Amino acid sequence: MDPLFTRRSCRSFTDDPVTDEDVHAVLLAAMAAPTAVNARPWEFYLTRDPDLMACLAACSPYAHPATQAPVLVAACYHDDCTAPEYAQIDMAIACENLMVSAASRGLGTVLLGIAPEDDRMAAVKDVLDLPEHVRCFGLIPLGHPAHEAAPHGDDVWDRDRVHWL
Repeated sequence: MDPLFTRRSCRSFTDDPVTDEDVHAVLLAAMAAPTAVNARPWEFYLTRDPDLMACLAACSPYAHPATQAPVLVAACYHDDCTAPEYAQIDMAIACENLMVSAASRGLGTVLLGIAPEDDRMAAVKDVLDLPEHVRCFGLIPLGHPAHEAAPHGDDVWDRDRVHWL
């Protein structure tokens, strides 16, 4: 089935490990994303360390799932790239690629927003000791889903939101 329709936000995971091969594949998919003027502003910080995951989860009141997966990805970007005004859009596309790729491999993810909230971005910057020009866009827990979610069906189609001109 098409991973665009099977990908669902996953906030609880099994203890099964995520392979280095899977990590490489989802990061490759993220880095295949198009970007404004090919700026490729991304940096990806990964951890399997539960203590570091807990510190990152504390950076946002909505980031508890960051402690639940075997791998946590901090998707970050350079704010001094060629097109900084589009860096967050570029990161949204890269994160979607990562999450769809994960779904195609039977893995679960959820995007825990950090940007554009300045306090959250500063907190992650402190925890990860990021370089001055690097900002965190979001945290993505990556693992095997604890529960199977039903795929999207026709329930996502809303004809009232389609406007032919």
